[in-house]
Order: sequence, then C-alpha cells, then structure tokens
Amino acid sequence: RAFCCFFGCDQGGIVENQVSGTQVTSGRKGPLPHATLTYDTLRFAEFEDFPETSEPVWILGRKYSISTEKDEILSDVASRLWFTYRKNFPAIGGTGPTSDTGWGCMLRCGQMIFAQALVCRHLGRDWRWTQRKTQPDSYFSVLNAFIDRKDSYYSIHQIGGQLQIRRSQPPGAG
Repeated sequence: RAFCCFFGCDQGGIVENQVSGTQVTSGRKGPLPHATLTYDTLRFAEFEDFPETSEPVWILGRKYSISTEKDEILSDVASRLWFTYRKNFPAIGGTGPTSDTGWGCMLRCGQMIFAQALVCRHLGRDWRWTQRKTQPDSYFSVLNAFIDRKDSYYSIHQIGGQLQIRRSQPPGAG
C-alpha cells in the first residue's frame, strides 16, 4: 500500500518507529523509511457500519450524504493525515523520551491540524490521495516536515524541545 508510507497500520495503537537516514520521496520504491503515522484508512473503507441517517456528514467544511456519497466520504477521510502515539523514535533531546504515550495527544492533534492546513495550502482542499497514483512532491514535503526526527521542522522533537525550553522540564514531565 503505497499511501501507508506515513500511515503505519496498527488500528490506532502505538506503532514502532522505523528510522533510517532517508526521506520520504515521491518516486520511492521498496520499504518505507518512517512508519510515523498510525491510521489505516484502507481498513476504514471496509467498514459497512455507517450510521443510517438522513443528516449530512461534514468533513472539514465539505457536506456529504451517507446514502449517496459513501465513496466520496471514504476518499476524503483517506486523504487526511492522521498522527497518533508512537514509540521507539529517536530520543527527544538525545536523552529524553522515545515514546509520546500518555503525553503527546495534544501535540499530535496540533500536528494534524497544521499538516492539514499545509496540504490545503499546497494541494488544495479538493486534493485526494489515490493509491495507484504518484503523489505531488509538495505532498511529500508536508510529510517530511512531521517525521519524528530532530531535523524535521514540525516533529515532536522540535515541539518537545521548545516545550522544554519554555517550561524548564522535559517533554512528558508533569
């Protein structure tokens, strides 16, 4: 599944971070360098338990009807970036936490909101991830900005480092 490059699949649980020295790139083949996001939207597409309702479904400002637009709903959801708890990423600050379990939820929410804003800015709100289609370089630029490494602009390492400076305590501490 090509799009799982940033959507490691563990049904919303903790995913072990896989780190190598390469970045996610548009023409990449073979094993993916960073399993850093955890949501399998292809499994979401298998769910048949949409609620029976005549009420509209709203996703980031778009209105859908469950009865007539299920495929469009699935496509929209599959195109969103989803960040959640991770473990075994490089230690924050070199000696800090290697997991954000129990303290990273608000940081991950902020990352998702900002990543979505970047996707909308660079690709447009109507952009959709398509499994068998090469994605634009700007998509991979957004993904690379959130990889759990110190050199990624919006990584938990960068955010955690700023928190440590401002609070004088390491990320995850009370």
